[in-house]
Amino acid sequence: MRDSFFESGENAAVYPTLCKKISVEYVVLGGSLCAALTAYYLNQAKKSVALLAPDVIGGDGTQYLLPRADVSGYYYEKSKIILNELDQIGEDFFKRDLFFFSDRKRHEKRLRSFAEAVNGDFYTSEKACEKFSFDVCAGVYAKNCSAVLNPVKTAKSLAAAISLSGGFVFEKSPVKDIQNIGGYFIPTAKGEIFAEKIADCREVLFDKNEYGLTPYICCSFDAEDIEGWHEKCSLSDCYKKSLSFCFFKDKIYAAAAVSTISSLSRFYINYKSIWIRDVFEKMFFCSNLYKPSTLFLTYGKTLVHGEPVIKKIDKNYYSSLCPFENGIISSVITAKEFVKMY
Repeated sequence: MRDSFFESGENAAVYPTLCKKISVEYVVLGGSLCAALTAYYLNQAKKSVALLAPDVIGGDGTQYLLPRADVSGYYYEKSKIILNELDQIGEDFFKRDLFFFSDRKRHEKRLRSFAEAVNGDFYTSEKACEKFSFDVCAGVYAKNCSAVLNPVKTAKSLAAAISLSGGFVFEKSPVKDIQNIGGYFIPTAKGEIFAEKIADCREVLFDKNEYGLTPYICCSFDAEDIEGWHEKCSLSDCYKKSLSFCFFKDKIYAAAAVSTISSLSRFYINYKSIWIRDVFEKMFFCSNLYKPSTLFLTYGKTLVHGEPVIKKIDKNYYSSLCPFENGIISSVITAKEFVKMY
């Protein structure tokens, strides 16, 4: 019998607890989507890999990244509500394949509450436009795009692929210690792993008081205005239109314009020291894992306060430093970059 409701459904353990001694080339620590992706890419590269989750796969912070953003699958042509609000929306509305709109009264009330909850600065539409020189919006709607990417289910699907391909997946196996003995000896409560290299995907770079809060988008800009956009990103025309940001006290939450628009993964950067087009210096487009295809973005040099995408603890120990550690955007990049280092 399960201990509680929270150990049922998506929160139930599917894979065994580590209760034996095993040896692998790589051990990936964590049960997040970031960890699952890293282990998946290593497994696909024909490496011996073990995914070691302290709780369940899709745990850690992944469950807090479920589609919560203020977006919807409404279509412009079919939405009478939006058509009826055109007078209120005014200059904040753009008729595009992907476009943004602002219902000022509703948005400003909810955004103010969110800003207060995360100790962030609140800006009205006019103030934000003036301060950041961007067009303010409150919602994102995508024409003919209603797919939703569920991070928890995606992590579990990746774990299943690893297991079916000969990799090891363990749940409910928190690490007690990590000892460097010419490789890495990692004991758990009932078992142990020896690995040549470690990918540590357990770090979470957002405050716990941000868990479960809804991120509301508050401004956008035309991606076509970014220097080198077309050369650095292979996308269909309908996804070359706009990107969006949420501004708070010392962070930017960024949302990519993606076909899985209602998932809107976020990452944050220190906006005070970075010119905005530098954020998109590197872009990565992946279509082999997700259908429909999703646009992945990462900042090419630094992410948070000058930290690198991957922190090298020693020559064989890498720790992921993904903002929103389990986020789709940063985790794919981190996993890919880590695999390049083997």
